Amino acid sequence: VKALKNISATLLNNKSNILNENKKDINEGLKNHISNSLLDRLTLKESNIDSLAKMCLEIAHQKQVVGTIVQNATRSDGLVIQKQRIPLGVIGMIFESRPNVVIDGAALAIKSGNAIILKGGKEAKFSNRILFKIIEEATKDILPIGSIALIETRDEINELLSLNQYID
Repeated sequence: VKALKNISATLLNNKSNILNENKKDINEGLKNHISNSLLDRLTLKESNIDSLAKMCLEIAHQKQVVGTIVQNATRSDGLVIQKQRIPLGVIGMIFESRPNVVIDGAALAIKSGNAIILKGGKEAKFSNRILFKIIEEATKDILPIGSIALIETRDEINELLSLNQYID
């Protein structure tokens, strides 16, 4: 809960930095003649940042499901068998040029007790980086280092895709 509240506050405190970095992505996109629909998905506004901050708080206040017992049985010999919800482990998330997904994916991973490796579209590299830095700053004293990671290159993707036994 604390990590998500910190992310929310840090987003709100860094609106101008986020918008400045997003402007770099938009300018690059215009220079590279990306489609209007892609440009629209790439664009962040102050209202988007407010919504991301609000979403973090909403997720923080949702009922915790990880660790809950969903089934319980006692065998005739007295052995208790329980089915419990647990984290998946490490999630790999590859997404297109929607920088808000950096926050969405991280927030859901935090709430569910998972680590996450994020890879966004190259068109959003500046936005993705600033949003990731915000997550790092907001959670540095709360979450284990590396529990949320951002990758950017094709080589990193190839390595990620080869780690089937470690990443869901």
